Amino acid sequence: MNKVHFKPFVMPLLLVFCALFYYFGELVNWAAWEALRLQFFYGIHDVHRLLFLIPIVYAGYNAKVRGAVIVTLVSFMIFLPRAFFISPYPDPLLRMVLFVIAAGVIGCLVGIIRNQSVRYQQLEAIIASERDKLLRIVDGMEDGIIITGPDYRILISYIIFAFLRRIIAAPKRLVIRVFRCCPCRIFKK
Repeated sequence: MNKVHFKPFVMPLLLVFCALFYYFGELVNWAAWEALRLQFFYGIHDVHRLLFLIPIVYAGYNAKVRGAVIVTLVSFMIFLPRAFFISPYPDPLLRMVLFVIAAGVIGCLVGIIRNQSVRYQQLEAIIASERDKLLRIVDGMEDGIIITGPDYRILISYIIFAFLRRIIAAPKRLVIRVFRCCPCRIFKK
């Protein structure tokens, strides 16, 4: 079954939904829908602007900092007509600009955090592959190798492990943990 990818449609649909909600009072007046005339849509629109945080944060998470900035600017363009032509309340432009700055900062911070988490995942994968490569090298050597890590775990090669197993009479005192797909052993106290 083919997966339908909705990701390209999510952001425009979120913005359209937020814009319709933001201008719903004017749409009700234009269409003369008396049954939908609620006082909530005719007050100060600071609360309605909060709905635009959803697409800004979503863009920051999916499209990183650039997406957050672009969606913040698109939201700013959506807010401008109300500030210039519709709002009868004092300082609509100032409140709108303050919200856009705050929302843009929040979106950018989400994008920065997302960038860092992706980078950390890449670094963890690199460290795991380097560790596995080192363990393969250690297992391929014919000499015995003992490595003590910073956490006081002792990594020994298979040759040393076999030697210690022959010498130590009671191996029950040792806790043995096997790495993934590698015959190296770790002994913990």
